[in-house]
Amino acid sequence: MNYEKNDYFKILKTWCDTLIKLQMKEPQSPAIYGGIFCPACGRIHGRINDCMYPLIYLYKKTGDKKYYEAAKDVYCWTKHNTHRPGGFFLNDPNCLWFATTVFFNIQLGELLYHCKDVICPIEWEEWNASYCETLDFIYKNFNENLSCNINYRIAAAAAMAVAWAVKGEEKYKQRARELALYAINHIGEDGLIFGETQGLDSYGITPRGCRGVDLGYNVEESLPNLAVYLKYIGEDRTVEQALLRSMDAHLSFMLPDGAWDNSWGSRSAKWTYYGSRTSDGCQGAYAYLSDRNALYAEAAHRNFLLYKKSTHNGLLTGGPHYADARLPTCIHHTFCHAKSLIPLIESKMKRDKDLLLPRETSKGMKTFSSVNVTLAAKGHFKASFSCYDFNALNASTTPTGGALTMLWNDKAGVILAASINEYDLVENLNMQVPPYFNDICQTPRLELKRGKEVFRNTLDTTANITALEDKTTLVYNAQGVLKNFLLRGTERFQITYKLGDSIFEICAATTAEDAVYILPLIARNTEALTVCGPAAQLKRENAVITITCSQPITHDTSIGKRIFHPCGGFLSAHLRVPIPKNQQVTLKIKVQ
Repeated sequence: MNYEKNDYFKILKTWCDTLIKLQMKEPQSPAIYGGIFCPACGRIHGRINDCMYPLIYLYKKTGDKKYYEAAKDVYCWTKHNTHRPGGFFLNDPNCLWFATTVFFNIQLGELLYHCKDVICPIEWEEWNASYCETLDFIYKNFNENLSCNINYRIAAAAAMAVAWAVKGEEKYKQRARELALYAINHIGEDGLIFGETQGLDSYGITPRGCRGVDLGYNVEESLPNLAVYLKYIGEDRTVEQALLRSMDAHLSFMLPDGAWDNSWGSRSAKWTYYGSRTSDGCQGAYAYLSDRNALYAEAAHRNFLLYKKSTHNGLLTGGPHYADARLPTCIHHTFCHAKSLIPLIESKMKRDKDLLLPRETSKGMKTFSSVNVTLAAKGHFKASFSCYDFNALNASTTPTGGALTMLWNDKAGVILAASINEYDLVENLNMQVPPYFNDICQTPRLELKRGKEVFRNTLDTTANITALEDKTTLVYNAQGVLKNFLLRGTERFQITYKLGDSIFEICAATTAEDAVYILPLIARNTEALTVCGPAAQLKRENAVITITCSQPITHDTSIGKRIFHPCGGFLSAHLRVPIPKNQQVTLKIKVQ
């Protein structure tokens, strides 16, 4: 293979070259030297060790010594600043979380296994010592008693499988199989992996029968690490069949442009449109197993194209509009996702460009019971709706109450995309601070303000949902109570969404006085927006989005003409429509 002409390889090289430019060479203090400075967060992230394998991989393929030296320096910084006695590495120097040790261990094991012929004896001895130390820690401590999300236990299965290949000791093979079986017991009837519960019971069930599910972490860490397990453990038909079934189910949520519709997930605070902020990338599963299903190759490639579009100034941004918003790029996305390009490069997968993804061919409505999320497709529109009631931390997290979490159009792309109800740094070391602290919620919603209190339909976890379809229209209806962040409220609401072949309708009504419907329309700074009376129009490069209403539409510019939200990484124009008491108001969205 001519790696220099391979698009996947070129992006990997671009990312790593930029990380090297950001690597600290002065001063010679061990607290600084070798670290990679993050221009967005103003510090050195503790998990930069994730890029060691990609750097050594590039050294092996190009012979350029700078990659080897960069990996050496990253390791030295990591060892000095995040290593602790007992065999674990902290997520960050000022953070007590240690379970990310498993990710360092996996990539270090793969590095030692695949690149041993280019590693000098001094580094081999030092890196192998760290590998063995972390391996022993994981073997002893990553079990059912460890309070963590399911992605860590699945990663432990991968770590043990890699250890079986590297060390050849039977105990690692046995533990890998035990952990893999535990993992597939967390695949629900609908095929989605559950257990992303922020330390709560991984088998826990909500009052609506939902589980802790996050699409981003599932497709970018859990599925890929089950694939890593299979790669190194050898044949395991039970796990393979469960994994393929789960990959098929998750693929239902991939949008036609390769994005993952995780607007509703339990950890959607870190959603980046192409995946999640600090996870690895879906290619580890879909590229590696592309020989099992040709759709997997197409999914892996389309998702890669989003990486390419979202790469600016050599770094992978946290979503499509970061560059438009002129925000600095956090390096977390780049050094975490670099690993996913290696299986993409090495898979030698063959694409069938005529293949269509499930979201392109699906018609009608489908509900995933473990999350109470409904996918709908009619004509050129694709939508997702959520009445998911899993809130691991607080009501600020996932939108619910019959929320419209995604509206996508074949001509226009993303029209509407939900965010968490209130932007909060639920993982303050792994998330980016927005440029303002106002209410920037990006979820379309019915809202009522009473003094300082805000009541929304998207906070009602107990709303009644009905979904109907006939030959001409798909209908999703939500009835409930406008609630505050304490999940209290008295005013009732009803919202009905209708998908036709050419029109998407939102019909909203409430018993409250002075309520409004807020429609955050995804819009770049360069896209012209016109609002006049009961109509609004947004001109995109290849489409015109027209919104008409039975009430006047206004554009709320109190924060700005465009408001950036880190969830998804979008700019939006916040449109507002008054909802008179006990009167139904209809908004119609059309794309030309």
